[in-house]
Amino acid sequence: VTFGLGWRLNRNKSLPWFGLYTSDQAFGHEGWTETCTVIDLKYSIAITLLTNQRHS
Repeated sequence: VTFGLGWRLNRNKSLPWFGLYTSDQAFGHEGWTETCTVIDLKYSIAITLLTNQRHS
């Protein structure tokens, strides 16, 4: 399972936007305007990227 209640789960390392260094405990959400949030419980870190334009 890689999707849970609106959040992507980093279960099998198949989603490239989690990157190479996140753990299996990481989860995140990507928005329509290319905003991105990744939270990794193993490393106690949360990163949010906010943008105001769509990727096209």
